[in-house]
Amino acid sequence: MPATGLLGFSQHIEPYSHSTETAVLKVLSDILLAIDADDLSALVLPDRSAAFDMVDHDILLRRLQTSYAISGVVLQ
Repeated sequence: MPATGLLGFSQHIEPYSHSTETAVLKVLSDILLAIDADDLSALVLPDRSAAFDMVDHDILLRRLQTSYAISGVVLQ
């Protein structure tokens, strides 16, 4: 497995190439293989639920209207 960075961080799953079930099984498999090899394992799951709190909603709404022709009830 490729490792980069000081802590050996490695990202294995490409976001659009696997189903959720496949992604979970891949992560579980990687963790179990690391444990079997007596390697240190850590799973970090950052909370990105607040990501849209930083978006300027007026700009977002204008962009949806002009770039994607979204309007009316959908835009509201």
